[in-house]
Amino acid sequence: MGMAQEQRLLFAGSALAAVLMSTPSWAQAPADGQTAIEEVVVTARRREEKIQEVPVAVSAFSGEALERRSVSDITDLAAIAPGLQMTAESRGTGYTRINLRGQEANSGASTFDPAVGIYFSEVYVGRTSGSLLTSLQDVRSVEVLRGVQGTLFGRNSNGGAIVITPNAPDASRVSGSLGISYGSFNRTEYSAVVNVPVVEDKLAIRAMINRLERDDTQKSLTSGYGFGNRDRVSGRLSAQYDVSPDLYVNLMYDYSKIDEHGTMSVNPILLRPGQTFNQTLAGEVGIAEVEASGVTGRAVYQHDDFQVKGIVGFRTVKTFSTRDVDAAAAPTIDTAALNGTHQVSAELNASGVVLRDAAPFIKSLDWTAGLFGFHEYGYDNSFNPWTPTITLAGTRWKQVNVDNRSRAVYGQAELHVTEQASIWGGARYTKDKRYVRSGTFNFNACVTVPRASVENCQVSNNKNNGFWSWNGGLRYQFTPDINTYVRVARGVRSGGLDNNTTVAFEPEKVTEYEAGLKADWLDHRLRTNVAVYSSDYKNIQKTTVIIVNGGPLATTSNAAKGKVKGFEFEGTAIVGGGFSVAGTYSYTDAEYQEFFFRAANGTVSDFSDKAFQDTPKTTYSLSANFDHEIEGVGDFNARVDYSWRSRIFMDISNSPLLVQPAFGLVNARIGWTPSLTFGNLRPELSIWGKNLADKKYNTSGVLNGTQPVVIRTDERRAIGVELKGRF
Repeated sequence: MGMAQEQRLLFAGSALAAVLMSTPSWAQAPADGQTAIEEVVVTARRREEKIQEVPVAVSAFSGEALERRSVSDITDLAAIAPGLQMTAESRGTGYTRINLRGQEANSGASTFDPAVGIYFSEVYVGRTSGSLLTSLQDVRSVEVLRGVQGTLFGRNSNGGAIVITPNAPDASRVSGSLGISYGSFNRTEYSAVVNVPVVEDKLAIRAMINRLERDDTQKSLTSGYGFGNRDRVSGRLSAQYDVSPDLYVNLMYDYSKIDEHGTMSVNPILLRPGQTFNQTLAGEVGIAEVEASGVTGRAVYQHDDFQVKGIVGFRTVKTFSTRDVDAAAAPTIDTAALNGTHQVSAELNASGVVLRDAAPFIKSLDWTAGLFGFHEYGYDNSFNPWTPTITLAGTRWKQVNVDNRSRAVYGQAELHVTEQASIWGGARYTKDKRYVRSGTFNFNACVTVPRASVENCQVSNNKNNGFWSWNGGLRYQFTPDINTYVRVARGVRSGGLDNNTTVAFEPEKVTEYEAGLKADWLDHRLRTNVAVYSSDYKNIQKTTVIIVNGGPLATTSNAAKGKVKGFEFEGTAIVGGGFSVAGTYSYTDAEYQEFFFRAANGTVSDFSDKAFQDTPKTTYSLSANFDHEIEGVGDFNARVDYSWRSRIFMDISNSPLLVQPAFGLVNARIGWTPSLTFGNLRPELSIWGKNLADKKYNTSGVLNGTQPVVIRTDERRAIGVELKGRF
């Protein structure tokens, strides 16, 4: 580590220690004259609880707070939630790679499940593709839950869960907004939201539409093709009917489409003289197309302390993407992928409070229980070499069909022994069934993969898994403003079948120990929270891309053993006079303790003691916010955000050719809400800037034999203006 880097770390640590002290917190900036940090209600345990009392490491952001930080894309959350990394996959910006506490799914195949669960309107989202996740328009809140969440949120949440809650229709009044934004590279965004009561205080409809366009930010020197553009549309239509004061029904449809030029790949050691960071020799056009839609239905009954919810979801995602694996001018091993999945899920969730003051050491018992079902089926197809004028001769085609099913039952209870102390525990049993059929062809010949039995040039396999997830802990509240907890949890990520070889890999299991302290100080002008954890991993699932017989082959296997240790820190302070400051800090020490990786070509590599891929040891963020009202003129807001992360290894072997050095990003926003209104329409004018220091960095990489190929970020320095009207 260089002297300048050490000085930055020392400065960041000193600033955070002096001003803050910890982790989960609120992201809503205090208003001018506000003297206390507002309380936040979260659903981190599938029930509404105050964020400072829930024994979970969680960050919560309101829709307004996200707007003030210019967060419109889910990948922007990485700059404000400690320990969270979010980047676009090599297939394109419509595919999101998520890393939390060292846990990451580095494959988007339907045979491979994510390590961080995504929930949209309480529906589990099996695949991270589409504008549903790349757009955060008209949302009520976003919660980032860190650590194992397997009991209440289910399998595939070993690293944590991200819970996105859209705004619900409001039957009490007409409301909405209209917005337009223009910035660098002709970035143009239009948005509209309208909420209309149909039957006063009974039935309402809410609609949202968003359109985003941007010119290319990168270019191929070989073909002249561009990369890094934006061309996406997303929308939602929802209706809510309040049947009675205790019961409501919500129905929502969402649609999104992405049609972009994909990511730009570069071989950083084979550059043409004068070639810049945003130029490549890769000759083929990039394509990233995603079309997704979904229907969600929720019925919620609440009476006193008892609540029951029925949740159903239907999702369809279709994608087409291309990737230049070798970044060469000729289409030697360029690939294209066609994917499609259909998802159906249903959940019955109930919760309540019983045994109030039942005995001297039983103040009350909170309980939650539920049933969950999930079915996903679809295809993962690809072919190479790929060109816009592809011919059948000599082209290798891979066809994969998948069918994934899961069922689960779960329950959790917390016994409040006194007003200050409680103990809780819960468990979940999950039964998974996986099936895959895979075949590889050269159109005029059958190409087999390492597998014993081959019939009609296709191999198939199925795998059933049954497993328990559980958690338990203690919580003690020293004062109304100081809360501490300890917890232990077991989480499981589903086993599966490699989509090339159909060979089974085992479920991944993690046992995590965590302690946390959440506190408000100085009459709620300072909020600090800290979480410290240690996680033991078995059968860690990792996918890597290797080159076999001139073509890319993604293979999945289990690492025998790994360990992650770390702590997270987040806090907010109201300085006074409209000023507030906030910051986060995370330290993640993630290494394999024993890992012998066997590739599809039989090569065995010892990756023991290697660091986890895409996992920085240190991240931090600092922000300053100023709010001020001038009578007769309006409300002013100014905000600056800085986020920094240490170096990462972009491949599983920690190759020195695929290391992204440490870097920091600066974003800023200035907003003015005039006192002047036009009827019921109140305008807002903002000037925003992203990546103001114009930092250049890579988002991912792969070894093509001995040659590194990296994906360049397409987020160049950008400045823009936004006009919005609310009514």
